[in-house]
Formats: sequence, C-alpha cells, structure tokens
Amino acid sequence: MVDALVAPRFGAGVGSLAGALAFAIGVVFLVVGRSELFTENFFDPVAAAIQRPGRRPWTRLLRLWGVTLVLNLVGGALLVALLTVDGALPTGAADTLSRLAEEIASKGRPRWYARSWPGPSSPCSRTCSTRSTPSRHGSS
Repeated sequence: MVDALVAPRFGAGVGSLAGALAFAIGVVFLVVGRSELFTENFFDPVAAAIQRPGRRPWTRLLRLWGVTLVLNLVGGALLVALLTVDGALPTGAADTLSRLAEEIASKGRPRWYARSWPGPSSPCSRTCSTRSTPSRHGSS
C-alpha cells in the first residue's frame, strides 16, 4: 500500500523503496513491542493443549487446530469484505496488488515454496531458538 501511495508522485523505484522501508519499520515495531504476527507463533498454544491435564492430548490439539482454521477463514472473509469496500484501499493499490499476484503466479510452485521457507532470521527461528528462556508472562 505504501508503494501505491508513493509511486504515483515519486516514481516506481522510490515507491518500492518506501514499501520496503515501511515493512522493515513494521517488523521493528513487532520485535521491540514483543508482539507477534497473526499466524507467527503456534508453539505455545500447542504445548499448552498437550500439557493440560484432562482429556486426551490429541483431542485438545485437534480442537485447537479446528477452531484456529475456522477463525482464520472467518477473519480472512471479513478482511476481504472490508477491503472490497470502495475507497478502503488507496488509489493505485489495485494495480500494485495485481502486479504482485502476477509476479507470484509467474514464479511457479517450487520457487514460491523455497522463498517461503523460514530462514535463520525468521520469527519462527527466533522463537524456536529461545524456548529455554522464561516467557514474558513469568513461566518457562
């Protein structure tokens, strides 16, 4: 969206740079604020579902995954409904999103999957490598 706002006035190169900087600033806010992306860390809820006494762990785990799937689908549908309201996205965002979709589709599945695989600096890697430290809620 930042690209779509900046590019018409300053050019495509500056728009791409502004979009990359906006993303980087957002990631810094996530890290500094000790927050998480919507689907980033699923380890803690899974561990809690398995360790809690009572019903069988697999039943709790399947329930957790099922509820998560349903709520993700509902949230995605609500987001799509919100973003399809006329004027919800800035002017030019539709063109930028179309170019992005075409670029992703042209790469093919193997390359797309390879680029989505978490690297050493990914949020999952940072989270998984810090499992032995106490959480911010006081438990380990």
